[in-house]
Amino acid sequence: MSTIQRRPVALPVTSELSEDNAKQTAEILNLTSRIQELETRENLTVRWDNLTQAFTVLESNVKNLNKLIQELETKKNNLTQQN
Repeated sequence: MSTIQRRPVALPVTSELSEDNAKQTAEILNLTSRIQELETRENLTVRWDNLTQAFTVLESNVKNLNKLIQELETKKNNLTQQN
């Protein structure tokens, strides 16, 4: 029987592990920050869209109210002229 010799496995030095860990942690923090930034931007976009829709509705309501005011003024003037 032949004996199989095992080669020693070179384990990473603790400082290398710490450096890798620090790099990975920094990358995770950067990605987390970027995700939060994108979520904030998305929320602002949704809010902007909602505000735009609300403004459009208000603008339409103002136009309708102006028409009603004109109609009422016309009716008032007609009644005043009749008396």
